[in-house]
Amino acid sequence: PNEDLSFRMFLFEGKDGNYVREKHWHRSIEMFVVLEGKLDFYINEEDIHLDKKTFVIVNSNELHSISASLPNKTIVLQMPLQTFERYYTHRERVQDEQLVELVEKMYATYQEKEIGYELQVQSYFYRLLYLMVTKYRKMNVSEEIVREHRNRNRLSSITGYIKENFKEDLSLEGV
Repeated sequence: PNEDLSFRMFLFEGKDGNYVREKHWHRSIEMFVVLEGKLDFYINEEDIHLDKKTFVIVNSNELHSISASLPNKTIVLQMPLQTFERYYTHRERVQDEQLVELVEKMYATYQEKEIGYELQVQSYFYRLLYLMVTKYRKMNVSEEIVREHRNRNRLSSITGYIKENFKEDLSLEGV
């Protein structure tokens, strides 16, 4: 998370365009809000095209990749999985101006850093969370999705262990 918040918020690293991020996954929930420009997302096998004032929610352990051929202004929120431990969130294709507006306010307030900004950003964040679990939550999740989630969780534990304990390149001879 950011030093002063309970989540991570930043401008997308592909903001200059000519950017591709290959397939990967995270243990956090991610939200990408495009304020200017366009992004192409691929989540599992689905193509999602984001334009100005649109967003996508990427669940924990969802395989995704991103392509930004042109410059853009995209705000990324990475929310710890623990935030949703009592809820299973699921991205829907519905766009919601209120969510985009909240993220814009969060980012603007964070950039200005006036006294008490952390409290204001957190209040917007909690409003965002409320909307996510009430509007974007799927109650009946297929067993296949749950199984894939568990498998990627196990794989994340293994890759996390490798990252922490093996700082040098691995070789067959070394193993």
